[in-house]
Amino acid sequence: MGLNYFYIYSTTDLMKISNMLEGNWDGYNDRKIANGQDPNFFSPEEVWELNYLIEMILASRPHLDHLTIMLSVREGMRKTMAPRPRQHFIEVVMANLNSRENQWIKLMKSIDNNSDLSESGDYPFNYN
Repeated sequence: MGLNYFYIYSTTDLMKISNMLEGNWDGYNDRKIANGQDPNFFSPEEVWELNYLIEMILASRPHLDHLTIMLSVREGMRKTMAPRPRQHFIEVVMANLNSRENQWIKLMKSIDNNSDLSESGDYPFNYN
């Protein structure tokens, strides 16, 4: 089981991804302005805005599934309050995605190494 398909994103990489997402929002900006809203604020409660963000993330990280993205968006909603500055919200969501990917990579590495997580200090539910 190889880890060639995984990449651990650094903070610098996350900023590049956030900036990349931020640079492709013309359709979003146009729709927000047409609706008399400020495009610098993100409303994940609006289905079209949520779908726009999901599609932007999938375009930049096609290996992710909708559920993982939705869980990260939900966590972003929990950690921020409306009105949500768009760039900040994107950074929170992307950081959560990074954390989830790192957890997955750690699990995959432990499986690759045939190590027992219960014997390491990294396993959060050690009952011994």
